Amino acid sequence: MTAASIWTLPELEAKISDLKKALSAAMLSQEYTTSDGVKVTRASLPDIQSGLQYFETEKAKLMAITRPRILHGRAAR
Repeated sequence: MTAASIWTLPELEAKISDLKKALSAAMLSQEYTTSDGVKVTRASLPDIQSGLQYFETEKAKLMAITRPRILHGRAAR
C-alpha cells in the first residue's frame, strides 16, 4: 500500500503550475520569482525539474494513478 500524499490537490496543482512557469522562464534565460518568493534562473533548471517530478509524483499518489499491478499465482479451486 502506498503512503498518502501530505498535499491537497489544489496545493499540488498550484505548485505544479508555478514550477512550469519557472521552467519556461528559466529555459528562456529569464529570472522568475515563484509564489514562495524563490528566484530561479537557468542555473536552477535541475532543481526545477526535480521539484516538478516530485509534485507530479505526489499528485499521482493522491489521485491513485498507478501502473497496473500484475499478481502472480494460481486461482483457488
